[in-house]
Amino acid sequence: MTQQFLPNTFGLLGKRIHVAQGDPRALDTNAGTLDAPLKTIGAAMPLVRTGDCVLIDEGVYREEIILPVSGHPYVPTSQVHFQAVEGKQVFIKGSDLFETEWTPAGRGIFIASLPAHLFEEGAWNPYRLSLADAKRSPVRPCVEDEMLPETLGQLYVNGHAFRQAQSREQLARIPNSFLVSADGASILVNSHDGELSAACIELTIRQRCIRPTFEGPVFAQFVNIAVEHAAEPGPFCKARAESLRIDSRSGVEVRKTFCVAGSTGNHGNLMAAQPGYRSLDQDTIIASIIDDTTPMVFTEQECVSATSNDGGKSWIYDEATRMPLSKQEAFNYVVDPENGALLRHYRSYPHGLDPHGAFGSIPHQVMLDISHDGGMTWSKPSLINEGKCYFASILPLDDGSFVWPYTTSDLPPAEGHHSRVGTLLGRWANDTIEWEQGGGVQVLPEESHYGLHEPSIAQFKDGRLIGFFRQGSRLPSQDSAGCSSLKLFSVSEDGGRTWASPRPLAYDDGRIIYSPRSFHTAFRSIKNGKVYIVMNIATAPCWNCDPRTHLYLVEVDANTLGVDRDRVTLIEAKHSEHHELVRFSNFQMLQERRSGNPVVFMKLDKSEFCPIWRGYDVNLYRYELSLATQD
Repeated sequence: MTQQFLPNTFGLLGKRIHVAQGDPRALDTNAGTLDAPLKTIGAAMPLVRTGDCVLIDEGVYREEIILPVSGHPYVPTSQVHFQAVEGKQVFIKGSDLFETEWTPAGRGIFIASLPAHLFEEGAWNPYRLSLADAKRSPVRPCVEDEMLPETLGQLYVNGHAFRQAQSREQLARIPNSFLVSADGASILVNSHDGELSAACIELTIRQRCIRPTFEGPVFAQFVNIAVEHAAEPGPFCKARAESLRIDSRSGVEVRKTFCVAGSTGNHGNLMAAQPGYRSLDQDTIIASIIDDTTPMVFTEQECVSATSNDGGKSWIYDEATRMPLSKQEAFNYVVDPENGALLRHYRSYPHGLDPHGAFGSIPHQVMLDISHDGGMTWSKPSLINEGKCYFASILPLDDGSFVWPYTTSDLPPAEGHHSRVGTLLGRWANDTIEWEQGGGVQVLPEESHYGLHEPSIAQFKDGRLIGFFRQGSRLPSQDSAGCSSLKLFSVSEDGGRTWASPRPLAYDDGRIIYSPRSFHTAFRSIKNGKVYIVMNIATAPCWNCDPRTHLYLVEVDANTLGVDRDRVTLIEAKHSEHHELVRFSNFQMLQERRSGNPVVFMKLDKSEFCPIWRGYDVNLYRYELSLATQD
């Protein structure tokens, strides 16, 4: 008898529990069969065992699901599967419909009382709790004429998340915003579209959508289900529309907002390359966005050009620019501050892209295009070279020249892979850029696994360049003491023509900063002139690519080239229920012109060694880091 292999059927090995709120036969006292479905997902939880599949029919399920069991990370058959019926739309929401009478309270502003049940004894009320304070301290009542602290509550109108204001003046100035009154009992809304009575209004009232009864990581899958609107999301819920983290040491505010919808959870970021402004006199940002809304293999993914006029908070797609990534990488954009020319560079794959090939080992050409009209027309593509990896963007220097770092390996594939870093130095010659070879940095094979990779360069105000590189760990042996994964840096005092021997990035007390072999970005702030690096930091010696569970903004002292611990700001951190190999990495970054703040675009990612690839929040988020103008 011939056995047939059926892939991705782990969810069929346990029992199937049916939930269908729209079925007239549905009751929470039913057995959960197809003919006798349950009405709520919560009612299925007492019936669930590891390996079971909860099959959910169409509807919006406004409930908190108490998850009683968790699977084993490396035994897919042990996980609980929550899956939408094929072709049906299923939402699990931490919000309720807000059907109320709105009273006019000024031009375009309306006021209503918050639901009475939020004020019952023992009730959890997010509209009285702090958004910024990690301990969620009460912030109401407050003084009416002062700036009111933002609350954990969130309001949605016709599916759009309104921004929370902190004063009546701010509310009147910002369309599509809301304000929680000083006593915490009412909510005021500035509706840009006018009347609210016909709108679908939702208020976040639940702390969680999925609440486990156990501590530690949750190993389950939520397939084709939108989990959203919780005040404090767990690992399977789309993050709230806006969250705020204030680092207690550095004082830097990190405001996180939803940016681009993701779907499949494919490895890599949704913003595929470095975004940039189109010109010097326009605040329009251009970026390459991967279409991740339908399942497909990596080589079939398409990239589309998108523009933003609000600092990267929302994007408009140009559908005519769709491009398969199997032939060409997405565009990295840089605008020249001297003449406003827009540069874009990318790798082209004449023979197609092998998704299993190592970084840089796939035959490719590095191309550069130039536009003098904000990207309306482009020059004929220039071939820069073949075979080298340009992960970092072109850096315009203060004297009008450019430095462009790359990685390359001189070893044939049969002898292993050991990268070194080089630089190209460029200057304008009429309407094009002429490039010459600059200096390089390298280490011995026993000093770094895979050598040096993913260089990123910034320029101090005094003209010096500082480059950062990732170092891979090496096990100790009879011939070598070994090393941990960390970041090395090197300084050039002659515009990139020569570089000093690399040193480990360390705190001011000499303690090395442990960092996995991961992506990082260095920049000089347009707001205060200081040099920073966005990077992963580990609390102990780490092995190669992981953990990337904590992402930081690190200020580098221009004099000591060290790091003050009080100038390290946490951007994002692993949730206690996330898989241990969750990654906050492979981000893109831009300095927003109007505020001067750096903005990081990043989605939650998983290690290629992580056994769970679906069920996590894979949307793209925008992190704005509010830097001080000066000390």
